[in-house]
Amino acid sequence: MNFFEYQDKARKKTFSLVVYFLLAILLIILAIDAVVVAAVAYGNPDIYFPRTAMGTSINQNALINLAITTTITVSPIVIAIILIGTLIKTIALRNGGIAVAEMVGAKPISPETVDFLEKRFINIVEEMAIASGVSIPSLYVMENEKAINAFVSGIKPADTVMVVTRGALEQLSRDELQGVVGHEFSHIFNSDMQISLRLMGILGGLLVIGQLGYFLLRYLSMNNRRSDDRSDGRIGLMIIIIGVGLFVIGYIGLFFGRLIKAAVSRQRELLADASSVQYTRNPQGILFALKRIQQSEAGTGLNTKNVEDISHICFGPPRWVLFSNLLATHPPIEERIKLLDPQGQFDNVPLEDLNKKKEAASQQETKKASNIFPAMAGAAVLAANVAKTSLKDVKQSIGNPSDEHIMLAKALLDAIPQNIQKIAHDPLQVEFLFYALMLLPQSNDAQTIIKKLAQKINANEIQFILETLHQMTSLPKTTLLPLIDISLPAFKANVLEKRRVIMANMNELVPDHAGTLSQFLLLTLVNKALEDKPPAASKVKFQNFQPVISEVSILIRLLIEKTQEDSQKQVALYNRAMKHFDENAPSFEASRQIKSFKLQQILAKLNLLSPLCKEKLINACLECIQNDHIINLDEAQLVRAIGASLDCPIPPIAVTAE
Repeated sequence: MNFFEYQDKARKKTFSLVVYFLLAILLIILAIDAVVVAAVAYGNPDIYFPRTAMGTSINQNALINLAITTTITVSPIVIAIILIGTLIKTIALRNGGIAVAEMVGAKPISPETVDFLEKRFINIVEEMAIASGVSIPSLYVMENEKAINAFVSGIKPADTVMVVTRGALEQLSRDELQGVVGHEFSHIFNSDMQISLRLMGILGGLLVIGQLGYFLLRYLSMNNRRSDDRSDGRIGLMIIIIGVGLFVIGYIGLFFGRLIKAAVSRQRELLADASSVQYTRNPQGILFALKRIQQSEAGTGLNTKNVEDISHICFGPPRWVLFSNLLATHPPIEERIKLLDPQGQFDNVPLEDLNKKKEAASQQETKKASNIFPAMAGAAVLAANVAKTSLKDVKQSIGNPSDEHIMLAKALLDAIPQNIQKIAHDPLQVEFLFYALMLLPQSNDAQTIIKKLAQKINANEIQFILETLHQMTSLPKTTLLPLIDISLPAFKANVLEKRRVIMANMNELVPDHAGTLSQFLLLTLVNKALEDKPPAASKVKFQNFQPVISEVSILIRLLIEKTQEDSQKQVALYNRAMKHFDENAPSFEASRQIKSFKLQQILAKLNLLSPLCKEKLINACLECIQNDHIINLDEAQLVRAIGASLDCPIPPIAVTAE
């Protein structure tokens, strides 16, 4: 199953969750109705259980009428309470991954942190993100948690946060932490995050009934006054019965919630373990991380509040669960280890003795490791211009990075000087890096751009930009996208108003007649990281191309014009590409220059397509750039930027000299 099929399956799986949810609501309603009937009947025995000469009898007609009345009056109230609880929880999670991270008390990791362990974590995540074509997640740490655990959450890849415990940073080696990160990235690719957030909202409604029962019992205990009034005593007993009933039913709701989570989560965790090995080609990484958990006193248990909400998204179970064979959200650690090492070849391999000196040495060795791959770190990757790459391989790599992509990402990061990376990680300086990128490659418009900048920033800042630009002119072209990628977390660390000013400035710097490829890539990716709110594309609006055929036509024309100079070949290529979408598509016309913000609007609208429609669009884009059986570097970066705008992660395409 490919990336797009996983995306589509995840959307359909939401329907299954709704069915489970409705079934749980039905059972809860029946249980509550039964409790209310029992309480009312117990409080009014003269009506429902009258005494006769033969003893106590049952007034069946009265009980039937009571059941009907209860169903008509109580059931809508219960439904309203559950739906309100679900709505409240869903609203609380409207900010996506950030809301979940804050809910468990996690603290953001600054892109410019000086903490060695946090820097190592950032480096690992950057490598994996660049290797997979996914936006670098916002990173958080649970400082007070000594257990080894982690999770990702979000609505879309651009909205993702990755949270790790301090115990994981301190107790795992670099390879082990990379295995855990690979596991979490699998959840991003397989659309598990959207399902997880919807689960949280749904379960919030199921649990509210138990909270209501607890409130009734607490209220009654606080207002319990002795009274000789028999009616007051009966009312008190009725409230106790209802309160206890709701409290018990609330735990039944919790049971259903855990059952639903277990049904969804366990197989996803095994898939993520296997994917981690696939991405890194290093089974020892995640395997030894699991062994480290076995030996850790804290294991994966968390002490944070709201641990129940996140139990199904963690790397390991955050709390002990009764009836674990039925309700556990994760397979046992032993089972996960056995599946990763069925022959037991690593049973007797000792875990690395971790300390900061060895970790620092390991970090240096990792930096040198890229030199072991001269075909990747040398001129073949960093300076080459074309790639004879199989179109099938590129398609299969979407959402499915390999160890070669990881090594390529390391090489690309190593090619960016540390002082440039420092600027990219600094929220206060990343703006100037963006302005310098707007000047790449230097052209006749450079002086015009500088004059426009001089109206917005001071002379010292202009000088800093020019110095940064001078250092970047010698960078291989293949580092452009990775450099933008690693700078986006620092950009997002600025307040929203500041980000909007930076984006507005950059749009004004684009020359009126046209923009360069590097400017297009930069503006497209920065615009996607602009807003605080989760991406609107979380909901599919278009199931076919008919409503967006005009936007598809413009995008395909622009892509062809940037990759094919022959006008006759442009028309033929356009006609062939548009057959994927609609036989009545607009005919080819040389496109007028479109301002960057207009193209961003087009891509935003196309992002509302269903996953399977996006697959067709990406395939058509790939066919356009490989019409001559060669993908040059500019074409590869262009289609990767389009993929990023459509939340379709395309790994870097390894380029080799022609």
